[in-house]
Amino acid sequence: MYELQEKARLLRQKGYTYPQIVEELPGITPDWCKKNLSSVVKVSCENTDKAICMRVSGSTYNEIVKALSGSGITEHWCKTHLKEVQKNKPEADLIRLIIKEATKPEGVTNYTIKGLVMNSSKSDKADDFTYISALKKKAKRLDEKCLFRPSWLSPKQALASRDSMYDKANTIFERLQELALEHAIQFDVTQQSALMEIVNLSNAWLYEESIERRLERHNNVTKILIDQVVQTETGKIAPQDISCEDSFYDTHCI
Repeated sequence: MYELQEKARLLRQKGYTYPQIVEELPGITPDWCKKNLSSVVKVSCENTDKAICMRVSGSTYNEIVKALSGSGITEHWCKTHLKEVQKNKPEADLIRLIIKEATKPEGVTNYTIKGLVMNSSKSDKADDFTYISALKKKAKRLDEKCLFRPSWLSPKQALASRDSMYDKANTIFERLQELALEHAIQFDVTQQSALMEIVNLSNAWLYEESIERRLERHNNVTKILIDQVVQTETGKIAPQDISCEDSFYDTHCI
């Protein structure tokens, strides 16, 4: 019965309601839950991370329970959740390194974090954006002073570099709009589709599809059109009403 009751406490710590616990564990009654689980606290992700780091550092279950008193962590919880914690030691070590760098006045960049991962036993995840984002979230939960800085943002000229980047982005955006409008008028197509393709082609490295593959598709469609549609000489066409938005299909079909 003791083991069953401990399972009930663990479920409560995970956020289970009394009815869910009763359904999950035959033998546990609603009255028992109200009497014995009312003071059970759900263990937060932050406290879970702290317990893992403490265990990796060599703390005993008893020391962890005392250090995190009031968090809902019990010795039974430790035995259940920390028994294989050594498997997470490489990641815990990484998080400690990230916290060390991120709590410096200038913060830490993704580039530096990627280097830390590359030099660890988790080097195969150095290019995994999702994994690095998860490490940053865990580090932030453990120490809210962690600062993650964009690589382009100068720590010594933060305001100036931010404003300069915004100005450059605005200039590029306006120029892209001009080029798209020019293409739309010249070839009697929609401005939105022209804008989307200019952006896609100029940032091809951001997408899974290679630029070679994209250009190949363009060339194939172009050849078919040359065969099937009478071609006209290139020339400026009187401006049309090109303010209307493309459909999703029109925008992405090529």
